[in-house]
Amino acid sequence: MASPAQPSARTPTGRLADPRAASPGRRPPAALRVLEPTTLGWIALVEGAALASCPLWLPQPGAVVLGFALVFAVGLAAVLSRWWIRGVAGAWVVPASPHARDEATVSARLWARPGAPPVTLFACDPTTGAWDSVAKLKPLGADPVRALWSVRFPRRGRHELPPLRIRADLPFGLIRAVRAVSPPQEVLVLPALGTMSKPLKARLRSWLETHASAQDAGDDELARLRDYRPGDPPKRVQWRSSARAGRLLVAERHALGCRRLHLVLDTQIVGSGSGQRGLEKLIVAAATLIDELLRGAWSLTLSLLPGSLPTGPDGIAADAGAASVHIDGGRERLMEALALVQPGQGDVHGLIPRGKPSLILSLRPIDLSDLTPRPLLITSDEVEDLVAMPQGVLR
Repeated sequence: MASPAQPSARTPTGRLADPRAASPGRRPPAALRVLEPTTLGWIALVEGAALASCPLWLPQPGAVVLGFALVFAVGLAAVLSRWWIRGVAGAWVVPASPHARDEATVSARLWARPGAPPVTLFACDPTTGAWDSVAKLKPLGADPVRALWSVRFPRRGRHELPPLRIRADLPFGLIRAVRAVSPPQEVLVLPALGTMSKPLKARLRSWLETHASAQDAGDDELARLRDYRPGDPPKRVQWRSSARAGRLLVAERHALGCRRLHLVLDTQIVGSGSGQRGLEKLIVAAATLIDELLRGAWSLTLSLLPGSLPTGPDGIAADAGAASVHIDGGRERLMEALALVQPGQGDVHGLIPRGKPSLILSLRPIDLSDLTPRPLLITSDEVEDLVAMPQGVLR
């Protein structure tokens, strides 16, 4: 039985607050990370030390001078590398709303004071966590230089990209200097998109025609042409289309009120293994359906159980004590909400609006026999047969 009625939290229709705008990671670039001899530098140090010690075992003044010169060259390279590389700065440039498992193009902008050496740019791969060399750049100047590469984010939600790093092996190739040149960057990754199967498309189309299409002429766009039924008004017959088809066809139009659907997502899981996996499957299915329905010009309201979205300055502005959360808006807003979904608590049956067409994604079977119009129910047990999941998204 549903809990006593409480006010629901309906988020404003504007865009969700961009978590990148007030990221706690907005701090100055880190100091020098690494300053060490290269292989050539180690050879120079060893040979220099050996030659500088010549008076102990061989009277060769020239060798002593050469030894001290080699050691001095390594020391001078360390000082110059430290000074040159400190003049380089950079910043992440990330896409506004990448989807998990999709290839996304990210980039970096780098600039430097005059005299900076050529550098190699390194970035952390969000999937493997490895530091990859993504660009080799000529000597930088005051004008920003942009480097682009592709990444894949492994899962939805907030990701923090570590600071960009550069490496310089100049001067003389004796010292390797590595330094972080940008602040970390937070990215909100949207859920992965699956592919609707033919049975699901047919099932959805049949349900929309039965429960979400107007049964009388409206002034909105054409929904479909169907065969004439006894009792249909003659003014609804499309005579030209009927002549071409060789049979009477009647126009059905979407009434304005029938262009809105409610998408109800069950987020109450039991256990942390299969329950969390089932929730992730439903979130992928929800994102896929949202993408499909919005391209069909439907308006959607996403309904979630209490506790399903984070609250506070880093979350969506929702009342933590509300009985439910309802999100209205366009594609970006709905996808951002799905990206932040977490397990919630409550009665899914109480989320379903009465007298309105609803599409329900549930972790468990629900008795819907008392609801009119009959909602379309998809459970986590059948969702993988209806929506092809991107590879690796459920790991």
